[in-house]
Amino acid sequence: FLDLAERAEPQLRTRDQLIWLELLSAEHDNLSAALRHVVAAGNAGAGLRFFRSLSWFWILRNYDTEARDWSAEVLRIAGDAPPDGLSEEYAICHLVATITKAASDAGAEGGGSADFGRALEVLDRLTLPAEPDHPLLAMAVPMLSFMGGDAEGAYKQLQALPEHRDPWVTATRRIMTGHLGLNAGDVESAAVDLADGAAMFEEQGDRFGLVGCLVGLAQVAIAQGRPDEAVRALEQARDHAAALSGDMGGVLGISLGEARARAGDIEGARANLKDGVRSAELAGELDDAATGYVQLAEVARHAGDLAEADDLLRRSLSIVESRMRRPDMFAVGATTFSRLGCIAELQGDLEGAAAWQQRAIDVLTGGPDDHRGVVAILPINRTLAVVVDGIAALAAARGEHARAAELLGLAHALQGFSDGWSPEVARATAAARAALGDAGFEAAYARGRNRDSARAEALALRP
Repeated sequence: FLDLAERAEPQLRTRDQLIWLELLSAEHDNLSAALRHVVAAGNAGAGLRFFRSLSWFWILRNYDTEARDWSAEVLRIAGDAPPDGLSEEYAICHLVATITKAASDAGAEGGGSADFGRALEVLDRLTLPAEPDHPLLAMAVPMLSFMGGDAEGAYKQLQALPEHRDPWVTATRRIMTGHLGLNAGDVESAAVDLADGAAMFEEQGDRFGLVGCLVGLAQVAIAQGRPDEAVRALEQARDHAAALSGDMGGVLGISLGEARARAGDIEGARANLKDGVRSAELAGELDDAATGYVQLAEVARHAGDLAEADDLLRRSLSIVESRMRRPDMFAVGATTFSRLGCIAELQGDLEGAAAWQQRAIDVLTGGPDDHRGVVAILPINRTLAVVVDGIAALAAARGEHARAAELLGLAHALQGFSDGWSPEVARATAAARAALGDAGFEAAYARGRNRDSARAEALALRP
């Protein structure tokens, strides 16, 4: 069984991915029994070799708990240093242990960048070759920085990576730089990197990497005003994901529903979103479930039903409010608070609206709520831009039209585009243009868009 696992592992990133994935799935119980046997015997070498060979299988199948539990068992018998010749296997065990523990902590309380920092310290202590053999390990340092919230550090590390003999590493580099570009609001460079990565993963036959690229390309299409293209990309991503793991494919219905709504297919959007929420709840992916409720609320708002939108946002609120120390809840928590503020503003409660928007900013800055000191995992500029657009609409409702226009420009700078589908952008723009005139509006908008430190200024906002 160790021989089977070692033969299968590199094939899981090739065109024969599904064949080997199904074979390992059919032998799952036997592989677990074999690993249990070597752990019980205290055979650290075999345990580490098993772990190295099965880790990608566990990731593809979404067996995070299994990977986390086995990493603890194998590291327990391996001790504080790797056996001779197994430093890479030992490092992979630490790497997967960190990622799965962080995911588990995010599903409980706390967690965050400290876990990834500890993994980097472990990797620093190990004597590894300049070009590790295993592609996952070759990407370990930028990956941990990326997941720990150090976007700038991750980008620099990706640029400094040496060429690797495995083309999967090159493709993964492209997908990471693409998503980092989206996070920074550099839509054009993100589009190039993600398209390159998609072509590479397509050639290699790796559906897992292709899903990540297609999701990113859908975000690019939305940013560039092509929601129909985003729908097509997400339909492909969902099909590939369903072949790998049913949970992942189902949850992608939430992103697909948002894109479909932007393309004008409201009934199809509702169906996708409801299916996505069900899948997320069954899988225990509560942050995704909350996101689905927020997107259903957006559909209701576009239909003019504020009561339904408020009810749906309250469902999201019931998920996030008691879990705000979980890093996975930061983005959807901030969005939920901001959207509730928008509804309050539309109902004429400007004081209540300001309080909700302040809560949204506090989430993203580690402010006065009970999540102080917890670092969000890779804060996304688009989330911050959503909040800024909400504050712009509030400013317009107060008659602060120059400020509203500047804030709309600031949101544009954050995410690299102005979200024309947003009701807040539409009404703040209309009110500010009417009050300032076209020239006055454009001048104020440009002042906001051309800020040197858009993120810092946005995080310092007070509604």
